[in-house]
Amino acid sequence: TPGTPTGADELPGALVTRDIEGRVRNVTGALAVGPEPGAVAGAFLQRHWTLLGLTDSEVVSLGSGAGKTGPVPVLYDSSTKKYKFRLYRYEQRSSGIPVVGGGVDLLVRDQAPYILVRAGSSTRDLTGFVPTLAGQGIDYTAAKAHLASKSRAGFVPSARSGLGPQADI
Repeated sequence: TPGTPTGADELPGALVTRDIEGRVRNVTGALAVGPEPGAVAGAFLQRHWTLLGLTDSEVVSLGSGAGKTGPVPVLYDSSTKKYKFRLYRYEQRSSGIPVVGGGVDLLVRDQAPYILVRAGSSTRDLTGFVPTLAGQGIDYTAAKAHLASKSRAGFVPSARSGLGPQADI
């Protein structure tokens, strides 16, 4: 069933590469097939999120939401003038906060039948980790709204405020 976590044993013929800690880093082979490339990527991730080191609340598509880009075209074929693959990127988050360098990349062939050929994982183990600020839990949505309200009121993040790269010199 969709959303049910599964392991590498449910991917017959797939080559699974793990890091020194045993976390899956790459899975290659004919991993999934479907009628649309985005649907293939989404369904695979929904079914195999634990294999890739995620919990169901830690993954966000980089192809959705305002200001986000869709899949990245990969490997241009000059004879057909088309790309051979689409790369779907997903970001790992904890309590809504992006995990630096944490995520999953899914590579889907851009020709019917759409086949997922590689799943790469750079997820971080967040077991027991809860983001805090000065010992208090962080409400990411409230903090983001607060900063946005300050921005509308003429607030510019600076080195003094600790909220941006600009320096007040």
